[in-house]
Amino acid sequence: EDAVAFYKMVRAGWQLQYTPAAVLTVEHRSGLWSQMRRLYQYGYSTVLVIRAVFAEGNLKLKRREMRKDLWNAARRVMSAILHGSPLQFLFAVSYLIGDIAAVLILLLARRQHSESAG
Repeated sequence: EDAVAFYKMVRAGWQLQYTPAAVLTVEHRSGLWSQMRRLYQYGYSTVLVIRAVFAEGNLKLKRREMRKDLWNAARRVMSAILHGSPLQFLFAVSYLIGDIAAVLILLLARRQHSESAG
């Protein structure tokens, strides 16, 4: 929900401000697999949010945003390999797999739609 609101506000011309003194309450996952599942879901949902927000807009912009998200996820994996801990690597890979899964599902849905329309 917050990612959709963020994208819509930015697209509407709003400016967001970073406030270091802001307080945010976060529910932490208790186990490794639980946290990895959450990061997978973040990656998966990010692609779907980009698709939803840019659905009515420019297709090139949507593709560019998806590529940028995938590239950033891949960079986090490489950074974890080079400079991080094994745990950081697992978390980065979980997010990237979520991204890739969502993109593959979207491509499959587009292919099935074009085959049924044609």
